[in-house]
Amino acid sequence: SFNFRGVNYEIDYTSDYCSERFQHGIGTIEPIHFNIKLTIRNRDLNITQIILQTPYESMLFGLCELMYGDIDNDGQLDIIYSINDNSCKYTRVFLSSKRGPDDLVKYIGFDERDCIYP
Repeated sequence: SFNFRGVNYEIDYTSDYCSERFQHGIGTIEPIHFNIKLTIRNRDLNITQIILQTPYESMLFGLCELMYGDIDNDGQLDIIYSINDNSCKYTRVFLSSKRGPDDLVKYIGFDERDCIYP
């Protein structure tokens, strides 16, 4: 939980954990997290929004950075997060100024960087 410009927010990162072997494609990955979900909640308005949902996460794929602030100077909370896979880092940007009536932020795009392609 945190307060941003007088509004109370909560960011929640949840998953189911499996410590057994998991067959994925040709190789086996262990350990692994399933049902990954990253949500943001405005505690004052009781509005929750999913900003990341993926079926699994492993040592080769996962959330690596989470930042928040007022990117576009509208006085509202904006969010940036990055995901690593085994070849790139993908940064996703969410702005509150572009949101719909029932959302806290809207996805506006991503950046692909630090890529290592064979």
